[in-house]
Amino acid sequence: MRVALRTIPRLLRSASAISGRIDKPYFAGVLFFLAVVLFFVSGGVDIYHRLSNSKLMPMTSILISGERHYVSDTDLQRALKQVPQAGNFFTLDVNKVQKALEALPWVKHVSVRKQWPNKLRVYLQEQQPEAVWNNKELLNPEGQIFKAPVSDVHKPLVHLNGPDDFADEILNAWKNMQKLVGAKHLSIQSVTLNARRSWSLTLTNGIQLRLGQRDRIKRLQRFISLYDQLHPEKMAYADLRYNNGLAVGWKHQQD
Repeated sequence: MRVALRTIPRLLRSASAISGRIDKPYFAGVLFFLAVVLFFVSGGVDIYHRLSNSKLMPMTSILISGERHYVSDTDLQRALKQVPQAGNFFTLDVNKVQKALEALPWVKHVSVRKQWPNKLRVYLQEQQPEAVWNNKELLNPEGQIFKAPVSDVHKPLVHLNGPDDFADEILNAWKNMQKLVGAKHLSIQSVTLNARRSWSLTLTNGIQLRLGQRDRIKRLQRFISLYDQLHPEKMAYADLRYNNGLAVGWKHQQD
């Protein structure tokens, strides 16, 4: 037992020496790994700052395609200035550019892509005004409501009025009714669907037609068939909300 006890310190010293020989390479490897990580992190940060510099690879050319009548170059420039880091090829976010341009009143759709080394290509599709909606907004040919200055439109537009949920239906109703009155060389100035779902329209010659809630096409056809017999130059309105016939209001009766 005495011999065994005397050998214990030797064994401990031997184990410590072996442990030292094992730990030194291990810790050296860990330190080397951390140094490599720090090198790449610091290098990555440096590269990011360099690429974020607007003086490096600036966007110097913007190519706009698509037919435009309402969106000006000034409108596009103002929108692009609101995009963060819009002048750098590497940091420019095309999704943010797209959102900024689609926020313009007359823009319907935009596609944006970068072209190496310094170009930005933009394809722009404008809204096409088909009708004035509730005297303050506009409808496109698909019956979609959009907000844009009505004063920008320099062509005559029909005025359509009604609940927003019925915009597409009212637009299609106007197109169908215009075909009917067009047979007498007439044009519709406005169409209204009120809260009670009752239809009325006004012709460009000032005659108002009250069509009611149902059978509007049938009632309009009745008016067209009698039009030449009604002295339209003297008419103020025609009430067609009857199963047969109509009631006429004359201009002198309203004065």
